[in-house]
Amino acid sequence: MKMKVLVLVLLVSVLTSGYGFASAEDTLPFAVKTLIKQKNAAAVEGEALKYSQAGNPFLAHLAYGEAFLIKGELDQADTSFKKALELNPIGMEGKIGLARVLAARGQAPQAMQLLQEALRTSPHPERLYYELGLIRESTGDIKGATQAFEQGLERYFSKK
Repeated sequence: MKMKVLVLVLLVSVLTSGYGFASAEDTLPFAVKTLIKQKNAAAVEGEALKYSQAGNPFLAHLAYGEAFLIKGELDQADTSFKKALELNPIGMEGKIGLARVLAARGQAPQAMQLLQEALRTSPHPERLYYELGLIRESTGDIKGATQAFEQGLERYFSKK
């Protein structure tokens, strides 16, 4: 079962990084997501500053939130993701960021609840299933994680 989860995580991660599971205006570009995966907080902050200077506060707050999350500055990450949500209340990236902050604080049940609520309204739930799977996996719920990853992949490939 753990091997299946590993394969599913890798597959969904590749699809998330390479193709995204959100519309382009609602998410950070691939290059920034790569910096996030590399845990390069300084470079992500640099990108956030560029977004801010270019007049795109939504992407700036998302990027700052990710940088703060990498650095373990959870209060600042929380604030940044909430500001992103104020600018785009239906955007899933802000909700995902907040869920990741909750999970980092040891509040996995609240994080999963937030993602479950977002699933009810998202036109692109694939990424939400991926994040839900990661949180379930972190709590030891391998079966639940596998189900979430499979649901995300099913939704992704059913649109193709």
